[in-house]
Amino acid sequence: GINGKLIQLIIEDNAATNEIAVNALNKVMTEKPVALILGSTSSQTMAMSPIIQKAKLTTIIEGSSPTLTGHGNQWLFSTRVTDEFAAIAAVRYAVKDLGKTKIAVFHAAEEFGTSTAPIIVSTAKELGLTPVAVVSAPSTDKDVSAQLLQIKNAGADVILSWVLPAPGILLAQQMKQLKMDIPLVGNPVFALSQVLSLMT
Repeated sequence: GINGKLIQLIIEDNAATNEIAVNALNKVMTEKPVALILGSTSSQTMAMSPIIQKAKLTTIIEGSSPTLTGHGNQWLFSTRVTDEFAAIAAVRYAVKDLGKTKIAVFHAAEEFGTSTAPIIVSTAKELGLTPVAVVSAPSTDKDVSAQLLQIKNAGADVILSWVLPAPGILLAQQMKQLKMDIPLVGNPVFALSQVLSLMT
């Protein structure tokens, strides 16, 4: 507890969908919480944002989309660096450290990816490069071979990827199946031990 007062936790499952996340939040709100901690994706957090703003409720978020803390909701507080900074660093690493010149961008079709892909593209252009391919896929897809073949046919020498854990694993596995022996430079999700262990 805090200062001798017990803390009551109210837990609801967002089921990784926007609609259920909003319903879960509405259910939580009937309990009159004093603060929120959201273990949600950026897309789900954006869907819940109007409710949070109306309630003026301090909310800790895990989403990393640049739009989350920049769209006018002063009640959202992020625990992570935004994807804007991470994306710029990833592009600079691919170009300056790896020496790659034919960048392909693979991003999630949801808010998490769509808000970051333009940052990757613009950073590449600042370095004098135009991506040879920019593709996306919903995070629920079980096959991204068509997108990877598009990247392969475009002659990419590196993939900049902004996806969630499961799609990241799928992406790496299907790259191997298609014998795409080029670097995969991704968002911080690729540093998770459970992702690394399943990528090969």
